Amino acid sequence: MVEHSIRNRAVVGSIPTAGSRSKPHRHRAASILAAADRDVQAIEALSRTVTINDRYGSETAEAASDYRSLAGLQQRNGLQQEAQQNLVRAREIETRHSKSAGKNGL
Repeated sequence: MVEHSIRNRAVVGSIPTAGSRSKPHRHRAASILAAADRDVQAIEALSRTVTINDRYGSETAEAASDYRSLAGLQQRNGLQQEAQQNLVRAREIETRHSKSAGKNGL
């Protein structure tokens, strides 16, 4: 295993980092699966994406969108408690993101 200093000492070849190229592909795949009424697979793909966001502390608008997309699928499939938790996470990210943007704009 090789360590890469730029990726917070993540092991190269292991779980992709939040900035990796596989994350947008996973999000797009989840959208396609959801459109094809394959919600279980879409939920699985988005769950992996939000796990990566959590692992690497991604607090971007895209991360909040991932949580909201996952929550929507969970609501559609009767997973209300999980959906509510993900909506709360999305709001927390958006709140921190907007506070941070407000400080930088001063």
